[in-house]
Amino acid sequence: GVNNLKDDMEAMCDELQQLDEALDGHLKAKEERDLVRWKSSVAQETSKIQAARTKDFEKLERSLKSEQDSRIRKKAAEEAKQKREAQLAAKAVAAKAKEEKEEKEAKAKEEKEKAEKAKTDEAATKNKQETAPVAVKEDEAKASEEDGKQGASAAPDSPEEKKVEAVEAAAEEQKE
Repeated sequence: GVNNLKDDMEAMCDELQQLDEALDGHLKAKEERDLVRWKSSVAQETSKIQAARTKDFEKLERSLKSEQDSRIRKKAAEEAKQKREAQLAAKAVAAKAKEEKEEKEAKAKEEKEKAEKAKTDEAATKNKQETAPVAVKEDEAKASEEDGKQGASAAPDSPEEKKVEAVEAAAEEQKE
């Protein structure tokens, strides 16, 4: 009986060992399946994360490009504005210079006309002064004839007084 018991025990031990190996195999297979699932889920998550990053990166690139385009447009608009302002300023300066030139020309013309008029008036005054003594003598002759006709009731003016009156009359005409 002891041998039988020993054989039964050894058979049980063999059976337990086989069951233990089967369990180990089963656990190992389960661990491998879990590892495969885990790797698969990690790969899926990684793909999702990568896709999200790619999408975000593309979105940022579009945003950056849009921002750069906006800056370029703003810069071009600012340059165009400055160019227009510079052109307007140049036109204003040119117009002002033209206006000042015209004013100077008008002043010069006016001064020239005044100078010519002054020369003409001066020449006329000289001419009147030169002809005044002749006119005075003629006036004296007429006056003396009239005095002779009317009688000697009025005293004749002296020649110096007549010259002074003629010069004063010429000066008044020149002022007018």
